[in-house]
Amino acid sequence: LLAVLVGAEISLWKNIRGVISHKYSIDIATKTTRIVALALSAIAILCFIAKVNALFQIQTRYMKFCSLVLSKDYSSAYQYLSPEYRGQKNLDQFVEDDFFVYELYCPTHGESFEFTSSFGKSASVFPYPFTYLGSFAELAGGPVIYMEKTSGEWFLTGETAWFAD
Repeated sequence: LLAVLVGAEISLWKNIRGVISHKYSIDIATKTTRIVALALSAIAILCFIAKVNALFQIQTRYMKFCSLVLSKDYSSAYQYLSPEYRGQKNLDQFVEDDFFVYELYCPTHGESFEFTSSFGKSASVFPYPFTYLGSFAELAGGPVIYMEKTSGEWFLTGETAWFAD
């Protein structure tokens, strides 16, 4: 009889310990899941803020460049071109060879452009990418201006392309 009671007591304690450890393991797993979810949400929010900030910097820089181009302030506009571009072409070459291209691609009358894309230290600006047809917007052909980030600032690379739909 004593052996049965001791065996029953041992069995009871094993069951209680199993229930207690199971309860705490669920709590730990739930808390860990919540902490991981909160951390991933915070990282996603910080990445989104950084992306929006980068796009704002690119757009602001491009619009300032365009305002200089449209006012024909050659030397100031030239400073918005990448150091690599300025190492290959001087101000006179920029004015003779490339200035007119940017003059055509810059929005006029205070218009803003429609789309900017960035990844890491490179960006693409699409000044006029959308054609509106009634309630639909479709991607149409237009210029693409390439930019790069150097020493914390965004510069135009001097490279352009024509995006065709």
